[in-house]
Amino acid sequence: MLAVVLALASCASEPAEQVPLWEHLLRDPPGLEVDPPQSLDELVEESELVVRGSIAKVRKGPTDRYDSGDPQVGVVESRSEILELDVTEVLSGEAPETVKVWLTAPIDDRRIELVLPEAEYLWFLTTEHSVGDLYLTSSLAGIIRETPTGLATLRDPAVGHVVPDGVRTLDELAALVRD
Repeated sequence: MLAVVLALASCASEPAEQVPLWEHLLRDPPGLEVDPPQSLDELVEESELVVRGSIAKVRKGPTDRYDSGDPQVGVVESRSEILELDVTEVLSGEAPETVKVWLTAPIDDRRIELVLPEAEYLWFLTTEHSVGDLYLTSSLAGIIRETPTGLATLRDPAVGHVVPDGVRTLDELAALVRD
């Protein structure tokens, strides 16, 4: 099993708590999407790059601090993780040698060891509103995985309607994106 140690706080002599990557990243519910794609075609159209692949490694991303505008709240901190993908297939667009995806992460002051999933995903990515060579998902529906009951959008199951009816595997979905 692949794992990455992130010392987010605590003393280095304490053992790190093992936490699955998605459990860590999805601990806080995602924000609302203003104009989500209503179909697979729209999701592909909004993406500069669509790849199939797994997560090779993860590293801590930038932390932003900004004034919330609310005196009771004060300064808000936003953390992130950068996922480096092991791309097995480029379905749409041109991929750089290394594809890095920048995702927001919850504030977590524990010392944790992120356990990487071994699964493959379809990643729908864009550089719009991103920085440097980092990609963002083009939608909350932008990471799709296989489950025992079919396909699901990872970050927000409510946007699973972008997966066409009857499509149950990543192979079937990838074939539609390629067409």
